[in-house]
Amino acid sequence: MSGSTEGMQRPEWSGKKLTPRAGVVSEIAEIEAERLGAPAPEAEHHLLALLTEGRSLAVAVLLDLGVDLKRLRGEVLDAPQIPPDTRDRYVRERELYLSGVGGRRPPARP
Repeated sequence: MSGSTEGMQRPEWSGKKLTPRAGVVSEIAEIEAERLGAPAPEAEHHLLALLTEGRSLAVAVLLDLGVDLKRLRGEVLDAPQIPPDTRDRYVRERELYLSGVGGRRPPARP
């Protein structure tokens, strides 16, 4: 993105203003989710978006760690998709465990 952003409204996420680059990554995540048939962007779509955008600190850290970005992208795309109801149940149970309610061990990742 070049040029002035003066007068442009910054995109929001959960009521928080995003930086221009974060807005671009968010838009790419929405495109990835749609392309892969997901109803809404999930973590894997945001990771794909970060890899596509390519200029983030997250990507720099991955590169410093020796991660092959093309391979990572392929592995994310090849990973089995967790059904949303299973993911939601896992997240709820994990939140209950972390909050101290229930006293059970955290659930195993689906």
